[in-house]
Amino acid sequence: MLLLDGISSWFKFKLILFNDISVYPIVCQKEKRQSPIGICKEKAKSAFIPPLVFYYYNFKYKVTVENNGQTLIMKIFDDSCVCELPTVTGGNLDGEYVLDNIHFHWNSEHTINGKRFPLESHLVHYNKKCGTLENAMKHPKGLVVMAVMFEIGHCYNPKLDNILSTTEMISNKLNKPREIDGGLIIDYLLPQDKNKYYTYEGSLTVPDFNETVQWIVFERILPIGDDQLKRLTKIQLKGSPIKSNTRHLQDSNNRHIYYATDKITAKKIKDYIKEKFRGGC
Repeated sequence: MLLLDGISSWFKFKLILFNDISVYPIVCQKEKRQSPIGICKEKAKSAFIPPLVFYYYNFKYKVTVENNGQTLIMKIFDDSCVCELPTVTGGNLDGEYVLDNIHFHWNSEHTINGKRFPLESHLVHYNKKCGTLENAMKHPKGLVVMAVMFEIGHCYNPKLDNILSTTEMISNKLNKPREIDGGLIIDYLLPQDKNKYYTYEGSLTVPDFNETVQWIVFERILPIGDDQLKRLTKIQLKGSPIKSNTRHLQDSNNRHIYYATDKITAKKIKDYIKEKFRGGC
């Protein structure tokens, strides 16, 4: 999720990864909507949710990739846009959300039906009304994060080529962003079927663990080759590889987890309207 500044913060985060609760911020120790969580399709509440609407995800942008000592993070150039930044709305979202960054976790932070995947990408968005990511972190429903799981398969994924070639140039160079050759179409990092996903209210998965996130965890998996995964995750900090940057699973605390499907029935519409006017999850 949102990313820490500085190497010292990363070492503190490593303690958190190993569940040393003494270094958790107060919000993390007291609140009940922490992320990530284990998702089970049988226990999720199937619901009619209007389709998500994506704007500009098919545009090619100038994008930098950076080893920040915790993960690979990609951001669109501020001066690269001849149009708006990628934006998502629809679904059960509270307005329009603007893409801020994309980064990766290995292994996956969420599990689906008990399975942990070798890679999970996070597309972090902030509510357009808030203006910036930092401001959105302070407000309920300020953030939307889309999570995409990757599975190692026999298929080579050519859509990752330009990311990987640039990643290899900065794998051992801390905080040295480099432009991805040929640019990037953000939609390449999303599944083709975007109508099936899990959604729940949660938090950032790194300090300060703000509980201001609406999570969208896509059901469809993207492929990645074994060699591609090794190339993507070989970044280093002080000469040592970052073997894992995954937070352990948090208690769901009886939160509602919804499964959005494109199969619409009258009952699902009725249930959706009932939940909507009852005041949420």
